[in-house]
Amino acid sequence: MGDAPVDPQDRWRDRDQPYLADYYRRRGVPVAIVPPTTSAIAAGDWQPDGVLRLCYAGSPGSHKDDLGTVLQAVARLADEGAAVRLDVAGPEPVHVAALLGLDACTGIPWLHAHGMLPQAAVGQLVGKADFTVLVREDRRQSNAGFPTKFVESFAAGTPVIANLTSDLGEHLRDGETGLACASNDVDSLAATLRRALALDVDARRRMRAAWRTPVPHSIRARIPRRCATLRARELISPGVMTRPRLIMYDSESRDLP
Repeated sequence: MGDAPVDPQDRWRDRDQPYLADYYRRRGVPVAIVPPTTSAIAAGDWQPDGVLRLCYAGSPGSHKDDLGTVLQAVARLADEGAAVRLDVAGPEPVHVAALLGLDACTGIPWLHAHGMLPQAAVGQLVGKADFTVLVREDRRQSNAGFPTKFVESFAAGTPVIANLTSDLGEHLRDGETGLACASNDVDSLAATLRRALALDVDARRRMRAAWRTPVPHSIRARIPRRCATLRARELISPGVMTRPRLIMYDSESRDLP
């Protein structure tokens, strides 16, 4: 018998995290972590049916989200006969098609590439999906930043399918608030999508409700930065020098300051 598969949540717990907090603490800088914030939290208009509805909304970039892996994994499930749909907002349809080695997205029944959409329309699209899908290479940039797409999905009440980079494991509780993918490769993501397909409507509904349950470092509605600073200072142990370095996770980090 082969070794048992490694639980992605256990793998995430074993790593040194959070990355930026450890980076500054090793340099003797007091650190207080402010949870990810969003300007609005409102459940989307979710209407479940017999189709697994997935969504990607954002700009993949050259070193950020691996949209190509998402497309290939969904294509594999569609080829297996699964009832699945992927809505992509942000990249131009021609760029989405190129990731599949095609000239255009026309004639692909499971794929709907919308291009750029107004922010309100993006929120509606995310809110109607069963899951947002987000995979990233496990590298320095992914671990030093925090994906705003993740926050926006939870703000709409939509669970997330993702591999666990950065501090995502604090929020993505496998089987509760989403599904954790073992890696960012096509095989791992396809396996996780099959898990999503096997979920009944009640299980998906429970995941949508779970994002309201408070957890450590949970995503919150945005508070004024002055309040965030005061609360952060309250977290510093007595006797530690003041002016902690705040690790704000409501934006993507590219380079360490």
